Amino acid sequence: AAKRSKKLVTEKDIVDVINEAGQIQIKKLIGQFKALIGTGEEARREFMAKVGKIAQSKKVEEQKGGQTVSVTYVVLKPETIDKYGLKPRD
Repeated sequence: AAKRSKKLVTEKDIVDVINEAGQIQIKKLIGQFKALIGTGEEARREFMAKVGKIAQSKKVEEQKGGQTVSVTYVVLKPETIDKYGLKPRD
């Protein structure tokens, strides 16, 4: 990947990662961009604002070690899929 400066996590970068995963836990998404986002509260807020524009969260009940836990994933919004000409997932 090309070197990007700290401030330049683009909407498209985030879209690509979410699209590739289909759905991704917000923690994992942040983890993917951690080096680019930096650690500041402001930077994180900016990142989350970008995510909020293109994706929506989806709560899923999953089995973990015999217990049902609620896991929150982010998935691309239908209009984001249209905007970037991506294939919708079922």
